[in-house]
Amino acid sequence: MKKEVIFTGIGGQGIVKSAVLLAEAGMLAGLYAAQTARYDAAARGAITEGETILSSDVIDFPHVHDGDIHAAFNLAAFEKYNKYLKADGVVIYDSSIFVPAEDSKGSKMPIAATELSLEKFNMPGLANIIMLGAISHLFKEIEKRHFINAIETGFKRYIKENLQAFALGRELASR
Repeated sequence: MKKEVIFTGIGGQGIVKSAVLLAEAGMLAGLYAAQTARYDAAARGAITEGETILSSDVIDFPHVHDGDIHAAFNLAAFEKYNKYLKADGVVIYDSSIFVPAEDSKGSKMPIAATELSLEKFNMPGLANIIMLGAISHLFKEIEKRHFINAIETGFKRYIKENLQAFALGRELASR
């Protein structure tokens, strides 16, 4: 098993945090993990990209070149990095922010993460965890408890809200 995931958006949306949490959940499930990030020097508000590769075998190159999943929070970042997605990959995008072109690579899964984060929690900072919940639904190799443990240890505050946001994302992806 090997899965490559791309997270893209702008600085401050939790892009890198999502990639780190996915890597942590994978390691808790006994998988090898590689996690990298790219962002401009002025990270907040600049295009940001995080990558996570999970594999049952040793990972010999830490960057995504054949992505299975692209979690996109912003159109400009999506357009810049979607070239790394496989033609048959999955794009999970924040439909409250943008809609990708129909002819762009990947099957599309809209999740109104930012809108739901505000509506359900009055906290825009939970959109990335809603998206992580949706992504987790696509990982049969990682049990839900591993994601929950990664979230519980990955935050010092708002753990309950992060867990609720994660559950919401999983529910939305299962529909």
